[in-house]
Amino acid sequence: MPKPQLALAVVLSMAALTACHHTEGTYQDRDKWMLPDDGMTRMTLRGRPRQVTEYGYRVADSARPERRRSFYSRFGFNAQGNLISLYEYMDDTLWLTFDYWVDENGLQDSTRGIKDGRVIHMVSRRLTDGRYLTISPHVTSKPTASIISFPSNGDEKIQEYYADSTAKGKPEQSAHFYYAGNRLMRVEAQTKEGPEEVKYFYSRFDAPDSSWTYKNNVIGRTLAERQLYLNNSHGDAVREITIRGNDTTFLEDHTYTCDAKGNWVRQISITRKQSTPTYSAGGPYIREREFVY
Repeated sequence: MPKPQLALAVVLSMAALTACHHTEGTYQDRDKWMLPDDGMTRMTLRGRPRQVTEYGYRVADSARPERRRSFYSRFGFNAQGNLISLYEYMDDTLWLTFDYWVDENGLQDSTRGIKDGRVIHMVSRRLTDGRYLTISPHVTSKPTASIISFPSNGDEKIQEYYADSTAKGKPEQSAHFYYAGNRLMRVEAQTKEGPEEVKYFYSRFDAPDSSWTYKNNVIGRTLAERQLYLNNSHGDAVREITIRGNDTTFLEDHTYTCDAKGNWVRQISITRKQSTPTYSAGGPYIREREFVY
């Protein structure tokens, strides 16, 4: 999958971590059993897995079994389908952990480096007006903050991003998410580069068939980017196309092997065209997943 160059991609990557972790109250029941890396295609895992381990390596390295375990990730889900843990492994050794949970003050997380033992916490608290303030630490810079609110009984979500932990004044960036059930329909954002809007289009699956990104500039509103997904009978994208302006800047094909639950356990990606480097720039790329149900 291509890494979108638009600033809104950073905002969208957080959606699965901030809109789905509580079964009552303002954190709504959506984005269940969804991996963070699938946030753009919004592919949902089937069969209510408790754990997913994902490996990635190039086809050229298939004859070297050790390459499969040089770097991999292990995701944990609770019974409600909320992502509660992410453990990163390097050379088959655990080196970084993320644990997530929700309480009455919103989403919390704890990050731990195994080698140095350092632990940092992302801390949320509920404000008197019902919004949620989250303070995010950073290893090499000062903490930043975001404020989340849920108008319209949770069918919408507003997230504002601030340059420091005081969350005062005008936010640096903001995004307004609009949902219809489990489907993300539209995102209106104010980014550092200016206003943007993404519209999602669906047919059979909760994974979109396409998304269109609009930007406002001196000549008015323009269609900046289109993401097109050709989905198979499982709802997995077998072809992804990115069009910017009149140019096709990215085209990638995928083939899948699935388990009895309908989840893919092996994906082979071949990039046919690209204007910027991706993980598959060095040739066909394999992602494998092991499920615990």
